Amino acid sequence: MSTTSQFTTFSDLYLGLLKALRTDAGDTATVEQAKRYINTAHLDIHLGFAENVPWAIRDHSAGTGTTFTATVATAVGSAVDSNTGIFSYLYTVDNPALGLAGADSRISVTTSADGTTLGIEGVISGVAATDPSNMTMYGPEIGVGDTIRVFKDDLVMPTDFLRLAGNQIKVGSRSLDLIGRVEFRHRFAGEINIGRPQYATLVDSVSIDGGMDERKIRLHPIPNTVERVFISYVTKNIVTTSTLNKAEGFSNDADVSIMPLRYRHAILFHALYHWYRDRKDDQRSQEAKAEYVEIMSRIMNDTEAGQSGMSIRPNTNAYRRKSSRPYRSGGSGSRYDHGRFDRFE
Repeated sequence: MSTTSQFTTFSDLYLGLLKALRTDAGDTATVEQAKRYINTAHLDIHLGFAENVPWAIRDHSAGTGTTFTATVATAVGSAVDSNTGIFSYLYTVDNPALGLAGADSRISVTTSADGTTLGIEGVISGVAATDPSNMTMYGPEIGVGDTIRVFKDDLVMPTDFLRLAGNQIKVGSRSLDLIGRVEFRHRFAGEINIGRPQYATLVDSVSIDGGMDERKIRLHPIPNTVERVFISYVTKNIVTTSTLNKAEGFSNDADVSIMPLRYRHAILFHALYHWYRDRKDDQRSQEAKAEYVEIMSRIMNDTEAGQSGMSIRPNTNAYRRKSSRPYRSGGSGSRYDHGRFDRFE
């Protein structure tokens, strides 16, 4: 690029760092160090800060509800039988209709005898047909005439999902109560209640196909109606490669940051701060840091028309929902008891 233009690509940034340091750009080891400092500075800018910058926020929606219904026409045996079990049945008889490969779901089984709702939890994928240990069945064997309904209560997040932005999950027009995974597990572990979701939490699992970590949103109760879940999230892919793919860090010279062009010089000053700090040049380190902080403060104030500032919004969904219902003695909680907060737990 021209030496008079803004830093654009990865090579612009690390070569600019070397020039600012008056360091030999022909030394391979020094160049590799410069690349590492640029990557570290770039990631550090988005660490705990990405919720506040529009370029790192993405919107996502996914469908939830009943995804498959079938009546058992032939004996399917026990849940641990890989040849005649329910897992094999689902994949040899009705696999095309499932469309759930790689997703965690729960299966609700309504028995023909007494209408009891049972449950199966685990990985619904082609692997289950040959390895039933991937799934756990709650209840007796399934018989001919029983109805199998597959409900999707675990929503796989996009591969670039880092964390929620705004800590809000909407199903249709209503917001769900987002609670921690530990509390979610203590309150709802083993339950297979079916209804309209009221609670949600984030869980981690491993993808069957690629062996990569996956982040998912788990809903409770298990949704029984077809609805869409809407979230905003922070992306972890903050680099666009020369082939227009997304990545978490710089690799090739032509890679560019997702930061707007007018802000990218902040990466250089942050890398300068790290470089001088590690080489015990405290004065220059503090000067570079001060410049970086000044740039970031101006970025924060560079808002668009109509953009609101940061605010604290307590989650009052549980109070609003319970206060809209008539009080019933003997129910869950009391008139003034709406959860752990009211019990000082």
